[in-house]
Amino acid sequence: MTFRISAPAPTAKGAAAKARHKKAASRTVEALQHLLEQSSAEDLEAVSSRIERALESPEVPEKHRELVTDLTGGREHGRQERSALEMATLARSFKRRRELLEGSLTASQVADLLGTTRQTPHDRVKVDTLLAILDRGAWRFPAWQFDPGGPDGVVEGLPEALQSLHASPLAKASWFMRPNVYLEGETPLEALRRGRIQAVRSAAATVGAS
Repeated sequence: MTFRISAPAPTAKGAAAKARHKKAASRTVEALQHLLEQSSAEDLEAVSSRIERALESPEVPEKHRELVTDLTGGREHGRQERSALEMATLARSFKRRRELLEGSLTASQVADLLGTTRQTPHDRVKVDTLLAILDRGAWRFPAWQFDPGGPDGVVEGLPEALQSLHASPLAKASWFMRPNVYLEGETPLEALRRGRIQAVRSAAATVGAS
């Protein structure tokens, strides 16, 4: 599905300012088209709310200010350019979300895999012995956490790490897959598979610590 969006004529004067306006508008349209094609209804609702807030606010949201500063080299932007940067940030975030959910399992699939009732995966999520992310109204379980040779069918040490990690489910999934300075550059998942349970647990405890 392709949408046509008409951008208003630039109000700024000068060739450079008009070029920036055109570039910002083009980036916004490209990001919107990408999200419309690949996002769920829930994702699109979140995006539309963020766009509305970006357009209403004269300032860049505080949590994105450092990223925007890095992207722009500290240059001040107009509202349309800020909106384009906000959209670019959102597009990257949702792309990362889809990457983390790729190949994930449903609760029914997990129950079949572990030989349990369909309620058991949900119960284990509540006590942080399994990791699941809510997506389109259903829990999705990253496949990398399961190990037929591990205790209760998961990578050994996973429950301890989950219980030490204070973050959202999506942030937890991302944390396990990223190289970690406290683990000498290994990802937490790699470290767990090598038996470094206490090291991973200690690294998890640093997340969100003041």
